[in-house]
Amino acid sequence: MKSPVEAMLEGMSRFGMAFKLLFVNELILLFFSKIIPRLLASAGITGMLSVGASLTRSIYTSYDLRNLNPGIYHQLRGAGDLDLLYFLVERNLNPFVETINYQASHGAIDKKIFDTF
Repeated sequence: MKSPVEAMLEGMSRFGMAFKLLFVNELILLFFSKIIPRLLASAGITGMLSVGASLTRSIYTSYDLRNLNPGIYHQLRGAGDLDLLYFLVERNLNPFVETINYQASHGAIDKKIFDTF
C-alpha cells in the first residue's frame, strides 16, 4: 500500500505530465496558426520587393548603358532585350565598356597602344 505522500507525488506527476502535454499542444497550435502564416506572408512580401528592386535596377542600368555606349546598348537591345540583363554583369564589364569609349574618342595613336596590349 502506498503512503499518502507517494500517492500525492504520483498524482502530481500525472498532473504535471497532463499539463505539459496540454501546454506543448497549445504551443504547437499557436506556432502553426499564428507564427508560420506570418513568416510566409513576410517572406512573400520580401520576395516581391526583391523582384521589384531587381527590375528597377535592370531598367536604370540599361539607361546608364545607353548613355555610356549607345552602340553596345543597341546591339544588346536588338538581340532580344539583353540590355535588361546587363545589370548582372555590369561590374565586370564596365571597365571594358569604358575602354571601348576611350578608344573610340581618341585618335589612332591610342588604337595602336590598345592593339599592342
